[in-house]
Amino acid sequence: MDWGLGNPNKTAALIAMMMVAVWGLAFIRRWGFWLALTLFAGLGVCLVHTFSRGGMVALFFGMIPLLWMAWRCRISRVQIIGLVIAAWVVIGAAVGFQAHQRYTQGIIQEDRSITNRLAIWEMAPQMMRDAPGGWGIGNSGNAYCQWYQPLDRTEGYRTLVNSHLTWLVELGLLGRYAYLLFWLVVLTLCIPSSKQLWLAIPLGIWIIFGTSAVFSSVAESKPLWILPLLSLVVVIVYRAKQAQWLDWRLWCLPPSLAAILLVSIMLCPSPATTAPVYFTQGVIYVGDRNPESFLLYERSLFGNQPGRTFRHFMSEKEVSEFALIMNAESIPENKEGKLILGGKLTPDCLDQIRDRAIRYDKITVINPTFTPRQLFVELPDIDKINVIFGEFFHQGPKSVWEQSFPDAVMTLQGVGSYIPTWPAICTGSSNYEGI
Repeated sequence: MDWGLGNPNKTAALIAMMMVAVWGLAFIRRWGFWLALTLFAGLGVCLVHTFSRGGMVALFFGMIPLLWMAWRCRISRVQIIGLVIAAWVVIGAAVGFQAHQRYTQGIIQEDRSITNRLAIWEMAPQMMRDAPGGWGIGNSGNAYCQWYQPLDRTEGYRTLVNSHLTWLVELGLLGRYAYLLFWLVVLTLCIPSSKQLWLAIPLGIWIIFGTSAVFSSVAESKPLWILPLLSLVVVIVYRAKQAQWLDWRLWCLPPSLAAILLVSIMLCPSPATTAPVYFTQGVIYVGDRNPESFLLYERSLFGNQPGRTFRHFMSEKEVSEFALIMNAESIPENKEGKLILGGKLTPDCLDQIRDRAIRYDKITVINPTFTPRQLFVELPDIDKINVIFGEFFHQGPKSVWEQSFPDAVMTLQGVGSYIPTWPAICTGSSNYEGI
């Protein structure tokens, strides 16, 4: 069951939040309790049908404020019996759908969906330390697969299968702090009291939403934000009209706790990585922040996952450090060392590269589709440049490069546009002819 959301975990999060939200009916009319109970049981059957373990765990934690509310409201014995019957209806549905077999996976025998998640999550603190400015929105899964995933695993990930860790890794330090502060402020606003018992409902909704986001990337779904945000608006409007705000001393807790939580997460140990990296300002420094080679990434030359390619190469040969530049505007200025570039660079990229490239000690151009005059205002000395063409690459102006830099152009045998052994060129661990 996915209700059109495309993912049963997202559907489970929505259903669990609705199971808490319906108890608002109990405050409207005397019969509202029984209507809420009926809807609660029906939605519980739907939740079971999603087979989402994360949804069930989220519901468990989200029900804690409601149980406190029920205890403070001193519900009648008949109402307690009704709650017990509703619980048994949900349990019976779980048995009928054989969902209990799914819920117990990972306890008796190994479950890959659990172990894979744990392997990803334990690397999140290291990913945060390696990128103080963040890996960029939408890049967490790719960064994990390239630089942190064990090389014997080939699963692809778009996120870290955890909304909170995904955004903490993708955001910079200030963004991480603001994200944690947002959650703590919301939970603080929803704290109920003996005079505001109904606040247990929005608190339960946010707890379910936050807990669901731990087990999957459900918070990326915009429709799932509607119910939590509506409940938050109701809370804020109520507190504003009634002038019932929390004590100012309580408001000191969210900023302090957010800082403590962020530091705690970033200090958590992670398994050792095969290639230590540091990402800043669009450049991934591998092994050292003062590398000998700077590689401008171009997909057709270096493939979709250059990080994994380089780590495979490192496992076989001892190589020196290098830097992977993700876009032309990120090329460091006034750097010593070797700059490696080529492929299908647009005129805009060439304009951004032109003034910076000439400052490097050595320039290696691989399979260029552009001419020397498009790259350089004035041609550099021939001993400063190397030009490499694949044997089966016929899209570039090879003859123009040979005329401009005689004796600097060489051919790699048996390759075309993609250069499978580019780490050897990058690190200088092998001569070009023997690759």
